[in-house]
Amino acid sequence: MPRGYTGALDIEHDDVLGFPGGRTRLANSRTRMHDEGGEKKEQKLKDYIRVRGYPPWLTAVTGPKGSYREEHLLTFLEATLEEWKPGRQWRILLLDAYAPQQTDNVRRLAWSKGYVLVNLGGGTTGVAQTNDTDCHEHQRREYTQKEMAELVRMARLTKGRMPSLMEEQCIELMADV
Repeated sequence: MPRGYTGALDIEHDDVLGFPGGRTRLANSRTRMHDEGGEKKEQKLKDYIRVRGYPPWLTAVTGPKGSYREEHLLTFLEATLEEWKPGRQWRILLLDAYAPQQTDNVRRLAWSKGYVLVNLGGGTTGVAQTNDTDCHEHQRREYTQKEMAELVRMARLTKGRMPSLMEEQCIELMADV
């Protein structure tokens, strides 16, 4: 667990964009961390990502409950959804039935960029959404392997102390996945 956090680190890859012809691409990798009073921490992590030159799909969000809210999703979508320009066809933005992903603001933002928002019904995500059925397993496994290898390395160096990764180290691991 990153130093100074009150809950667990949760790495999430969950928004899939549908393209004409059935092509999809993973549109989101968020590093979400639980944090009490995390506005300063969140800005520090965003600055870290920006200074390192990571692509816009890699974002960091901190929150008291460890779960992202509507404003986090809107910021992410604003940064990552392609603008609707002449000649580009509309696209489908497929999201699961999580409350912040079902708001009018999210629907309006998606529409303004040429995306039709489709929310999967509750309980169907695990069998119907490509990222949950095909992507999560491999990405989560790869991240967990990298994280555990680093924690074992740190444990060997800090005998008797429980190792913990700094937030920036978690971002580095996620960027590497």
